[in-house]
Amino acid sequence: VTLANVGLGAVHGFAAPACANYPIPHGSLCAVLLPHVVSANAAALRVESAEHPSLQKYEAVGRALTADENLRGQSAIDAGISFLADLVDRLNIPGLREFGFQPNGFAELVALARRSSSMRYNPVALPDDVLLAILHNAW
Repeated sequence: VTLANVGLGAVHGFAAPACANYPIPHGSLCAVLLPHVVSANAAALRVESAEHPSLQKYEAVGRALTADENLRGQSAIDAGISFLADLVDRLNIPGLREFGFQPNGFAELVALARRSSSMRYNPVALPDDVLLAILHNAW
């Protein structure tokens, strides 16, 4: 019920087509993509407006994940992204490469993800080149 009411975003936009075409568990895919999607979203949001409400949410998440209430602005966002990336590493979640993903298939995966209803709930529209970069970074 919650997910249906708030939407999901780019991580889950990739989930259905990726999990349908590669032998990767849904949770592993979401985990490995999350830090890269958050980073891409934050960069795109800053271009739109330094005061975008979603940036404030990413800051709050960074403070919560690191338990550092003194973090503000980009430092808080970067700390949250680092926390997520470190957690993926600590949990030994493999990158996309280990699940058989190949960069020559990324454009098709982006095209499939673009049609996903989850993409419309991402806090900012990400162009295809950014979506491709997310996959390359997670590879």
